[in-house]
Amino acid sequence: RAFGGSSLLQSLVAQEESLQSLFRGEWPTAEPPEFVLSLPALRPSACDVDVDVAVCGGTLGILVFCALQLRGHRVAVVEAGPLRGRAQDWKEEEELRRLVSAGLLTEEELNRVAPLRFGPMRCKFGATPASELQLRGVLDVAVSPTALLEAVSARFKAAGGLVLENSPVREVRIHPDGAALALGQGGAGQGRMLHSRLVVDAMGHRSPLALQARRGQRPDGVCVQVGSCARGAWARQLRGRG
Repeated sequence: RAFGGSSLLQSLVAQEESLQSLFRGEWPTAEPPEFVLSLPALRPSACDVDVDVAVCGGTLGILVFCALQLRGHRVAVVEAGPLRGRAQDWKEEEELRRLVSAGLLTEEELNRVAPLRFGPMRCKFGATPASELQLRGVLDVAVSPTALLEAVSARFKAAGGLVLENSPVREVRIHPDGAALALGQGGAGQGRMLHSRLVVDAMGHRSPLALQARRGQRPDGVCVQVGSCARGAWARQLRGRG
């Protein structure tokens, strides 16, 4: 799952539609609503949850927020849908080892989350032997994001962290003494008001916070990730710019 789709294919189709809209100069399609409000008064005393850090959007960001929880901060992760990862990903041994040293995973959990190593990989840039490279330690560990999230989420909750799934944030109100988040209907956050000292936006490039902050300004660029490809008029125009 990515880009808000319920499947990889739906995610790719949604992303393609967004890129085509960007190419036609139709980004965004409408003026973003006022999602964040700045209010001069102090927060109302009544609230359902009071934490140090409120994270809007979870997924793999829970790695950082679990580390904060383990260091004594009170953290709540608010996710519009279920907190889950995609079926497969690729990482490097060094960055996975950091999760163990940070106390987010045990050695046993790491072996379950990342059971497969392979390599070296061959990269060829021509027909001669001199154009071939042998790469080690580059995206050569198969990782299950689902298993990773399950392990880290369990440790996060055991340390006192709060996960509110299926609980979209309807509005963020900024007061002199902190923020108040109004959560939408459904799920564990049904009708709740959450107070926090810090709000972290982890909802991605289509986040309502980001759209409001940019005020309709088009993205400055597009980051093509590993395994991505582009074709058609939009891609040819980018290649023509060098």
